[in-house]
Amino acid sequence: MIDIKDIPDFVAELDPLFSYIHKVSNHFWLYCDPDIQELTFSQVPHTFYKRYLNGAINVERLKKYETCTEIQDTLRAFRIDKEKFWYLCLLIKDYVEGETVNAIVEKPTHREELQLLSSEIGKLNPRKWADIFLTDGEATLTFKVSKHPVTITNGHTLSLLKEAIDSLLEKYSETSTLLDSSPVDLNDTITLADGYRLYLFDKYMSWFLKDLKADKSLTSTDTRNSKVSTDKKLLVSRILFVLGITDDEDYFEEFKEIKKEGENRTKTVKIDKLKNALKNYKDIKVQTNNSFYW
Repeated sequence: MIDIKDIPDFVAELDPLFSYIHKVSNHFWLYCDPDIQELTFSQVPHTFYKRYLNGAINVERLKKYETCTEIQDTLRAFRIDKEKFWYLCLLIKDYVEGETVNAIVEKPTHREELQLLSSEIGKLNPRKWADIFLTDGEATLTFKVSKHPVTITNGHTLSLLKEAIDSLLEKYSETSTLLDSSPVDLNDTITLADGYRLYLFDKYMSWFLKDLKADKSLTSTDTRNSKVSTDKKLLVSRILFVLGITDDEDYFEEFKEIKKEGENRTKTVKIDKLKNALKNYKDIKVQTNNSFYW
């Protein structure tokens, strides 16, 4: 296994070992350049490389990864480079930890706050008649900076605010740092349930694997078992176990023997541990900012 520490610093991120990392990073984590207000190549590979050099990336599971016949056979079947894939696994694990362990709580974007305010004022059903807005019901908007808050209860004034907000949102309808960034409080952190780590790791890794085709004619290098698994979800599940993201061995095993109560014989069943665990996290939104990657 080539150690990326041995690659000269000035060419490290251009090395083929980073090719899987670049592919995933430039799909999920593009960088928004504030000077040109456009999305550009991801900065995540650079941050990962620096964190690796500084010893922030745990590589203690390398031997377990290299000697795991089940994983290595599956990688061969999908023609996946085991060294490039190892570093991709390390990146995704590290990125997911930044999103879920002592992660920075995500605040609403400026656009979201303005949309919410416009929506609330809209509940007054404002409608223009001549040069005034007519509204239904009552509302109070309070703005406080100093000891003397400003309170607005006039429906016409509130309707003018909504009109101004809607005009601004229409002018900047495309994504921009002006409206689509959000304030960050580094001290406001949260650690999410373990299931979020499983969900996010699977999300990023499954995207990488989704278009790969397997050679199902391969036989295992393990003489005790000729079958090579080409189940992508099982590969992700096994990686989760080997990397130590979960210590539940059911994530590694494909089948297990069960015996029904009152019966002497056993039956072999497919476990699908990860697939079943992810049912509780379908279509969720993880509302955190990464504490490692900016």
